Amino acid sequence: MSVIQMIECSFEEAYRLFHLIKKYRAKCSLELNVGESADQLIGIAQGEIDIDYLESTYGPETLIIILGEAEFSFDLESHSFAKYVTDCQIMVSIMKGDAEYVAFFNSSIIPSEGIEEANNCQSKNKPKSLKRKVIEAVQAAMKAKDVTKSDLSRLTGYSYQYIYDLLAGRRRWHEEPLERVCNVLGISIAFEIEEAEADRRVFLSGREVTGKCRN
Repeated sequence: MSVIQMIECSFEEAYRLFHLIKKYRAKCSLELNVGESADQLIGIAQGEIDIDYLESTYGPETLIIILGEAEFSFDLESHSFAKYVTDCQIMVSIMKGDAEYVAFFNSSIIPSEGIEEANNCQSKNKPKSLKRKVIEAVQAAMKAKDVTKSDLSRLTGYSYQYIYDLLAGRRRWHEEPLERVCNVLGISIAFEIEEAEADRRVFLSGREVTGKCRN
């Protein structure tokens, strides 16, 4: 029996691979193993797959996978992703923490053009999280106003490490830090949800207002 060595990948790439399975109308099976002994808890054979991506400014983003009549949710903060692409199949694994459980998704036969897309999977199609958009808007305002992380720490009253972690995406942007940072930088961040056909797209815009940083 051969052992498959899964290759660690980003959420964005895993998301794209799931989309390819759906795009080429391949069936997908699931094996969910728990604990170090890898005991199988759930097994689903060859169901139709659908995926969704739930964004949140203040909480973790979540990947939703619907397989047949079963629905599974995986928050991005506590899960890691891995992949394995053969000449006719796509495999994606999702692991909770230090192997608290591992979900293995295995596609049925994928046509050669789909495998080519999978092997050349690019992040340009990835969904950009609201957290990342907030960070980019804040960083753009910091650059425009020549505000350093140290300045932002001093002006908001947060520690340098806290500000560093916020900008690195390691902490959640709760309402209070978001409001403090925006007030200091003189910006407002607005969220607009637009329904377009069956897809939900979330847009964020950072609008700079008149005024200088508070000293």
